[in-house]
Order: sequence, then structure tokens, then C-alpha cells
Amino acid sequence: MQIAHLSAPALGETRCGDIAVIREETAATMIAVVDVLGHGPEAARIAEIAAGCLRAAPIKRAKDAMALLHEALRGSRGAAATVFVLRGLRIDGCGVGNVELRVLGTSVPVILTPGIVGQRMSTLREFECALATGDRLICFSDGISSRVPFAELRALAPREACAAIMQQHRRNHDDGTVVIADLGPLQRKDVS
Repeated sequence: MQIAHLSAPALGETRCGDIAVIREETAATMIAVVDVLGHGPEAARIAEIAAGCLRAAPIKRAKDAMALLHEALRGSRGAAATVFVLRGLRIDGCGVGNVELRVLGTSVPVILTPGIVGQRMSTLREFECALATGDRLICFSDGISSRVPFAELRALAPREACAAIMQQHRRNHDDGTVVIADLGPLQRKDVS
């Protein structure tokens, strides 16, 4: 698996209230994007709390990590977040708010939970399914346009694709984060 991520603060800010956390263990990988409400130093401080929570959370189910994150951010301005766990070619995930997950390849039934992590949210919804070798997962905050032509960037390596997205599709008035994970090489169909 190849994984890359980039974050950038809103124009005029020096610190970012968006974070990406990537943890790889022998049997599982946890990937999370957290978008703290607002931007600036206070958002960045809360993002650091979120990162600390997710780095310490056991890599079990995404829903469990989200519940821990909700408790860690309780009383703060809150955040939107998506957390997913990969075990081989299986994914389980949980998202609250508007941090999106797109998958190029397998159709994944991503259902986001309404609400704000750390404040009020509905009962957490999970999604789970099998993926395929060659799938690309893209997780991004609302500081990135949801109209990115992700399929057109598929030929780029994850790091290059993250850079292209940040340069061409970032909303400068907001913090932005994108994570791209490739599950092995792209499987091309023979069309002879």
C-alpha cells in the first residue's frame, strides 16, 4: 500500500486546524482526517488534541476510534472527521460531518453521520466492505473542492496526486487536507 497526505492552512494563517493521522500496524492500518471547525491557532490546538487521541487509540473498529475522538474533543468547538481501518482488502469506516471518502474502483457504501465531533452527533453509522487490489482511496476535508476530477489524477502516484489536488482544487479561505492510499498497483483490463 502507498499512502501520502498533505495539509495546508487557510490563506493568511500559519497553523492548520486540519490533520491527517496514519497508523500502520502488522495487521491493520488506520487513516483519519479531522477538520476542526474554523481555522487559526485555536483550531490547530484542537487538531493536536485530536491527533494525540487517534495516535493513542487502539486500532480496532473505526466507530470505536470515532467515539474516543468525540470524548477527547468534548467541550471544544468540535470537528468533522472520517476514520477508516484497513485490514488487508477489507475496510470499515465511520464519518461525522463533511470529511469525504471517495474510492476509485470498488463501490463503497460510505454513509456519513450528521453532527459535530465533540458536540452533538447522531448515532454513529458505520460502513464496511471488501476492496480490491488497485483501488485508490481519497479522504479529504471541505477545504478541498468535492468536484476534483479524481479519475483524471489516477495515473499520478499518491504524493503527486495530493500535490496536484492541493495546487488546483484547494479552497484558500479554509484549511485543507487530502490523504490518498493506493491498495497495490492499478489493475488494468486487457482490451485486445
